[in-house]
Amino acid sequence: MISQTRSYNTNQDNADTWNHKDTGKHLASIRLEWLGMYQSQLATALNCSKDHISRVERGKNEYTLSQIKKLEQLTGVSIEHMLEIESPAKASWIREYSSLSAKQRDIFDNLAKQALKLAQ
Repeated sequence: MISQTRSYNTNQDNADTWNHKDTGKHLASIRLEWLGMYQSQLATALNCSKDHISRVERGKNEYTLSQIKKLEQLTGVSIEHMLEIESPAKASWIREYSSLSAKQRDIFDNLAKQALKLAQ
């Protein structure tokens, strides 16, 4: 949950509506499926309380910008991309990608870009 001015709502057509509850569930799936972390572990990584993580995942609170940046670092994926993926459980490749070192990610990214160029 980034801010109330951005929209993430898969259940309604109104793009101006922010569905905190759905986004919170989605972020909980990311925590479990991609990172394999308990709320307390993520709280330590994001330098906040377990209660804050719980409130975010229930749609009662939002992550701060610094917490979002850290979440992006942990997963190796931008928050925008995280929220666009409909089913975090089906995106198991992200867990593998996030476990790579920065150098390995760079190599992978370059290979993927070259493969896309060849496919065109």
